[in-house]
Amino acid sequence: MNWKLRAGQRLRMLSDAEETVVYNDLSGDTHLLSGIAASLLERLRQGPADRDSLAAFLASEWELDADDAPATLAEQLLSELAALSLIEHT
Repeated sequence: MNWKLRAGQRLRMLSDAEETVVYNDLSGDTHLLSGIAASLLERLRQGPADRDSLAAFLASEWELDADDAPATLAEQLLSELAALSLIEHT
């Protein structure tokens, strides 16, 4: 199953070293995301991807603790971003 940014939305993002504020122009909602969640969202701006490739992306971009299995972390972040209506299944 692939994930993508929600159709029709344009996200505005403002980042600092650790957090990112995201404005969703479709819903009018503003969200505060962790750096790792924001990087996943940025990756999906490039195009749809499945959980395994997103997990590989996270593992390559972030120093993850041994307890943070990339696939589990990716699944958690995807679930959270979907609950915020920022991403959807393709």
